[in-house]
Amino acid sequence: YQDCHVLVTHSPPLGIADVSSRSHRGSLAVRNAVFKMNPALHVFGHVHPYGGNVFKLENCQENKENISASGCSDDWSWSRLKTTFVNAASLKVAGLSEYNNRPAPANIFRQPVVIDIRRDTKDVVASNK
Repeated sequence: YQDCHVLVTHSPPLGIADVSSRSHRGSLAVRNAVFKMNPALHVFGHVHPYGGNVFKLENCQENKENISASGCSDDWSWSRLKTTFVNAASLKVAGLSEYNNRPAPANIFRQPVVIDIRRDTKDVVASNK
């Protein structure tokens, strides 16, 4: 696992940018994999309200509180996790079912998130502009 630099999943890790309709939509298995692998970058989607966000866990108190509230945090994970998280959900709405017979308007799509991983340091630089 130590050679994993980029992890791409559909679901977010449990407790990390995963709240939708007041419940957690993330995966415990994904969170365990992220904490074990400690990739430079984890890209996921699934939870549309957080789409387009780029963050580090250490800089996002809400995520720390979500994980602590679920009883699954530990000091090792907080101090060692260097992963940059990107929620790449492209839709600003939950789905396209209301547009079945007509084109969806362009304003329901988010701008792409551009990621650069520095080859020498594995540092992640992200822009969602």
